[in-house]
Amino acid sequence: MKSWNMHLDINSLVQSLKKSCFSLICIALIVSSLSYIVVDFCVPKSYASTTVFSLTSDNVNLMVDRYRMRTALERMNMYFSSTTMESSLCTELGKKELPGKLEVEGLVNSNLVEVKCIANSKEKAFQLTSALRKKAPEILQKMTETYRVEALGDLDAKDIVPNSKNPAVVSILLGMIVFCLGLFVQILKHIFSGTIHNEQQAKEELDVNYLGSIPHEEHKKKQSMLVSSNLRSLDFVEAFQRCTLSFMRMMTKNNTKICVVSSLLENEGKSTVAANLALTLARNNKKVLLMDADFRKPALQKIFGLKNQPSLVDFIEGNKPAKDVVITMPYKGLYCCFSEKANGNVEELLENKNLFIMMNRLKEKIDYILIDTSPCSITEDAKVLAQKCDGLLLVSRTNMAKIGEINDKIEQLQKEDVSVLGVFVNDNYDYVSQEGKYKYSYRSEYRYEATEDLL
Repeated sequence: MKSWNMHLDINSLVQSLKKSCFSLICIALIVSSLSYIVVDFCVPKSYASTTVFSLTSDNVNLMVDRYRMRTALERMNMYFSSTTMESSLCTELGKKELPGKLEVEGLVNSNLVEVKCIANSKEKAFQLTSALRKKAPEILQKMTETYRVEALGDLDAKDIVPNSKNPAVVSILLGMIVFCLGLFVQILKHIFSGTIHNEQQAKEELDVNYLGSIPHEEHKKKQSMLVSSNLRSLDFVEAFQRCTLSFMRMMTKNNTKICVVSSLLENEGKSTVAANLALTLARNNKKVLLMDADFRKPALQKIFGLKNQPSLVDFIEGNKPAKDVVITMPYKGLYCCFSEKANGNVEELLENKNLFIMMNRLKEKIDYILIDTSPCSITEDAKVLAQKCDGLLLVSRTNMAKIGEINDKIEQLQKEDVSVLGVFVNDNYDYVSQEGKYKYSYRSEYRYEATEDLL
């Protein structure tokens, strides 16, 4: 098994972050809203009143005065924060405990000290401030000898305001922190995910033949993803042409005709890839039979925009002849067998001799038979079919299955006599256009005409 290395692809990372961005924004908004509620309603409200005290002197010797004043300011700052001040204020208020707290800050390069009185009500803040303005100058002036201490301005109840908690600022900052942390976690997950990010990584680290990659294609939910649709980009159609040529060379080299198409996980696009591969093979003048043998979750009928088509299940169970379930499509060279969800035992359907008798019969009249099956890590369906066919083609979507898990499954299948023919990398965000090499549109060459019936 090839070793896995940490890999970072910017295009793939950007797309991964885009997908998770909406979720991260929602989480950040929820955290921000909750933090606002907590700060605004759960944290006790408080009120504050600010008083500025000045220290002045009549000493004419400025050099000495400056030194002494600096010392006096330091002592004054310490006194405001001391237990002595607290005891004095409690005595003045006639209380055992201070009904609030003091926050002291000396103003730089000045003779001023700012003291903020904080209490849980306006009344207590007003009482505390009044006591401070009365007692502090009396005591401090004795401590600072020749200096005068006085409170600037007048005390007014209107100046007592709620102590700012800034709930909006706190909630916004917390929301931004959560969002940034989420992005950081997503980046780490992407880097260390161990999944396929681009074409080069698939070539180097997968233990299977690399046959090509299909670019990511933007589309609305109900739009057709077939290469025959005029809504599909030239890059998308072009990529299937290149992948198809690689597929044809590989099948010719191995002298094979019947190929099972599967993926490791669900939603990797195996059915869409199988349908487009069949269409592109038909465009290359090949006769192709596309069979939907995913009896658990059939998808080909929906991909082609059809309804109520005869089911392959009816033929396998002996309820209909083969000619009724092999549909001649309006694309020259393409035939399909559609299915419906099976009610019975799927394993019995896949091992029914009728299915293989029909394939061996058609093998002589047709160039390729492609069989769409269930994901091979979820069921044994793909393995059961591939053991009786020529091999298995794996479809792997970027940023989904881990490289180690893909290689482990390939090794397991090979031990169980399954020939893993190659891999297509689907939904590649790092696809490099080859527009300069192809001067024509493949869509214009699709021939919408039915051909003769096979049976």
